[in-house]
Amino acid sequence: EWLREDAIVITAEAGKDEADLIHIKATAAGPGLVAAMSSQYAASYMSLLRSAVLRQRDAALEAQRARVAEVGSELTALDEQLREFVQTTGSISIEADAQRAATRISDLQTSLDEARIAFSTHSATLETLEAEFEGLDLDRLADRVASSVESEISATQSQLTTAELSLEQYYSKYPELRADASSSPQVQKLVDDVAAMRRRLDALSDQYVREVMESGGLDLANDAEGRAYILRLRQQIAQERVAKRAAEARVAAITNRLDAFERSRSKFSEQSVSLTQLQRSRELTGDRLKDEIDRLGLLQLDEPTEFVKQIQAAIVPDRPAFPNVKLVLAIGFVLGILLGGGVAYGWSSIDSTVHGDEDLAHLGVPVRGRLPDLKRMVRKTVGKGETVDLGARIVSSKLVVVHAPQAAESALIRKYALGLVARTPRGGSVLFTSPDVGAGKTTVTANVAAALSLAGYRTLVIDADIFRHGQTAMLGLTTRSALDVHTGTFGPGGGVEQFGGMMQLLFGLTLRAHSPADSEAQAANAALNLARFYGQHFDYILIDTPPTSASSIAASVGPYTHSRVMVVGAGKTPKDLVAMALSELQSAGATPSEIVINRMDMSAPTAVRDAYQQARTYYGGATPS
Repeated sequence: EWLREDAIVITAEAGKDEADLIHIKATAAGPGLVAAMSSQYAASYMSLLRSAVLRQRDAALEAQRARVAEVGSELTALDEQLREFVQTTGSISIEADAQRAATRISDLQTSLDEARIAFSTHSATLETLEAEFEGLDLDRLADRVASSVESEISATQSQLTTAELSLEQYYSKYPELRADASSSPQVQKLVDDVAAMRRRLDALSDQYVREVMESGGLDLANDAEGRAYILRLRQQIAQERVAKRAAEARVAAITNRLDAFERSRSKFSEQSVSLTQLQRSRELTGDRLKDEIDRLGLLQLDEPTEFVKQIQAAIVPDRPAFPNVKLVLAIGFVLGILLGGGVAYGWSSIDSTVHGDEDLAHLGVPVRGRLPDLKRMVRKTVGKGETVDLGARIVSSKLVVVHAPQAAESALIRKYALGLVARTPRGGSVLFTSPDVGAGKTTVTANVAAALSLAGYRTLVIDADIFRHGQTAMLGLTTRSALDVHTGTFGPGGGVEQFGGMMQLLFGLTLRAHSPADSEAQAANAALNLARFYGQHFDYILIDTPPTSASSIAASVGPYTHSRVMVVGAGKTPKDLVAMALSELQSAGATPSEIVINRMDMSAPTAVRDAYQQARTYYGGATPS
């Protein structure tokens, strides 16, 4: 009744340490009644809020207990299945032969993946070099005298594949010979033959490259520099052909070995395979139960947070608030119109940055995402820390979708990510770029990738920013995931890095260059090769590229991706810079599919602010603290 009658007026503002302050003002006939009304309203508000917090905590505990009981039932059922299986079959372990075969197959599959990556990289490089060579306009090209080196290389590769396959068959039958082949003359001879053929293949490859390098015979109007360029190009083509054939031969050899092991594995009993599956399922379920019990323990130990407290008692006024309310309101109204209009006009005249959709409407690219600034929310959840420990990995505190899923900011990011899925239903590669530094592109890319993985999509993030590697720091990627753009290979023991826990569908890798300023073309080529190779293994591949104002990687990669997203910073990115970046991408055939306005001010009276407030109310984030 007091609120409806305007006897109580509630105002809110931002206080110190990111806390929200609520002021309660009352209007009544006497000063004592004013103070009593304010105190009674404050007490009622705090009581209702404490009750709501306790209900939320009890609901979370009940839901966690149900999850513990559910996983416990699954574990009991698996134990019963395992007991019945052992009683029925008498099997208690996997045969040693099956273990060795499984281990060898796993090693061969890893080697096959590496060989395929090398073959794909050399094929793409060779295709690019041959296309460049075919496009040259030369007055004369001397015929190169063909030699028998290529046929000898092919024959030697075939003989090497046959010898390696025979050697693996001996190893499969007699594993002890792998450590000491001298005990068998036949195996020792095969080992010596394989080593000799490899040396022969290396010598033939060197001879082939040397012959190609020496068979120039070119005349470009006595232009020594042009002749040197053509000769160098032909040398690169020859080297890539040899490398491609070597990689192709290695893929074929490993594939043959895998087929042989797969055929030999058929002799192992189905009981052993079934037992392994049961034991693995039981182990995973036991780990899940332990995690759920740990979460329940944390919830039980967590004391309800005091979300609201009274910091000042009601003050009994000693005089009326406004002797002449009408006069004060009239003067304030006139001054407010004059001052506000002047400030607004002056600011709009000098401010040239993007603030909303209306600033980008003339560009013809739709605005699909409007995301808030995360700074205030991050400070509320993790304080001043820049990182968050997720257990198996330390990530940036700006990865709010993971460590603060109930926040309104996380809800808006998930909404955009699922909208991106709807606009690219078949998945594929998505390029993220921005016109300038500081627009929040890296933060948007990482949170969208996390949201997609949490929604059930296998997602790979490629950090193609060879200058700053912001995505690597954001996701906590290690040096194991670094791929050299010059060689197209990972380091020893390296590869695509998989996240754990609830983010097990998220993967990441980063591109490295010895001299980033001279390696943009190699970085773009490496990103495209990776997107093509891993396209069949992932639902979405997000490629984080440097800003278009500082790098050409986005323009080089963009034409070959399924979707392109440009991230601009509200109140940060100039409108003219957005138009220039859009023009550059359009001229390269990489027109952005959509624009995301990031770091928007959610306090301005706009429809975006209203949507943000609705999200805060829905997820409980509007509770003052």
